[in-house]
Amino acid sequence: MVAMNSKINIGVRHILPLYVFLAVLIAGAARSLMRHGLHMTSRRWQYVVAALLLFHVFSSVRSYPNYMAYANELWGGPSQTYKYLTDSNVDWAQQLKSTKQYLDGRGIKECWFAYFGQGVLEPHYYGIPSQPLPTADSLWINERIDVPPAIDGTVLMSAGVLSGFEFGPGALNPYRQFQQQRPVAVIDDAVFVFEGHYEIPLASALGHAQHAMVLLDGKQSDEGSPRHRRPSSWRRIP
Repeated sequence: MVAMNSKINIGVRHILPLYVFLAVLIAGAARSLMRHGLHMTSRRWQYVVAALLLFHVFSSVRSYPNYMAYANELWGGPSQTYKYLTDSNVDWAQQLKSTKQYLDGRGIKECWFAYFGQGVLEPHYYGIPSQPLPTADSLWINERIDVPPAIDGTVLMSAGVLSGFEFGPGALNPYRQFQQQRPVAVIDDAVFVFEGHYEIPLASALGHAQHAMVLLDGKQSDEGSPRHRRPSSWRRIP
């Protein structure tokens, strides 16, 4: 109840201690049903409890070692968790080693990456040959990312970005089109791989907006910045 009334909501990690007590409570309820029954014979409840335990073991082993995005198969499995949860419940920038292995195994030398940890963790440090795409977090830390309005090839997208939660609903999400497409692969249940040609004008506009914000913070106009200053030999034409 305290957590539900809190003004901060950045992941289930804030209530992890409750899981231990819930497990004990559920175990006690299961034991009681198996011993006494509830309008059923105790043997039937033993079968039910045994089946649920086997399902849980199967589901957990199947997800190993990627437990960050875990959800059981009744919710679609770990690769679908991003549709319901986001941030540290799914994607906490934990997939770079596996992403490197995936790209190396398929000989991919160039790609685009909308990475949830962009600006905090650097994919190039792990040998990932990627060009960054703007994310809500890259905007937050004022990282300049310039991208064209259309891109081709391999596009990697973190679950935290694909969910669109941090950008906002509908048209506010510059990567909304990827939500409607089937990825060619999912790495560690949290990095989605797409292949093709993609028009991303909103993402490109974010890059321009971020560039402008950096210049304004530095009290520079676009023309006044060293990158865009005209050579002294240019003549002004009326």
